[in-house]
Amino acid sequence: MTNNKIIFLDIDDTILVSSTKIYLKNKSGEIIRDFTTKEFDNFSFQKNQKDFYFDFSEFNNKNKTISDLHFANPIWKNIKIIKKFLKKGWQLGFITARGCEQAVFDGLLLFFQKNKISVPLQRELVFAVNDNNSIFSFKEEKTENKKLEILKFFLNKECKIYFLDNNPKNILTIKNFYFENKVFEKKLFFQKA
Repeated sequence: MTNNKIIFLDIDDTILVSSTKIYLKNKSGEIIRDFTTKEFDNFSFQKNQKDFYFDFSEFNNKNKTISDLHFANPIWKNIKIIKKFLKKGWQLGFITARGCEQAVFDGLLLFFQKNKISVPLQRELVFAVNDNNSIFSFKEEKTENKKLEILKFFLNKECKIYFLDNNPKNILTIKNFYFENKVFEKKLFFQKA
């Protein structure tokens, strides 16, 4: 790590919009409906839907991950935020709920190249929290807690962190940690995308 300031961003619906889908299936495995990542973040599971489950298989498919990220549409307002922080000497990192960490890194490289966005992407700062083979060993199980676990790791290494995520649950988890741990108030900054 070249310095101790890192901007971490979520990927889906934060820096890009991809075609990756999440499926709601019944016990027989039939697709009831599909969701974009944005629709999923805003979906409320009803009590009568306990006989259903979510299928995140597209997020754990290496080839689909690379392709979907490569051909995703940029969210330019957040790309501008990245550029602003990079100009000030911050490092760039990503923390996503996806699996397939290496495929995420490879897909991001292609995404930035395709869109002619010059960023210094470092493999050791790209985390896919639902990859069982992640370069990070997680103790937590929930996605939002895994994201926080990564941020805590870097905070404990005396890093200054800026975190940008579109998911309200992730931001609320970070916000609660922030207010419970005032020791980090000058080192942790966060914003909903």
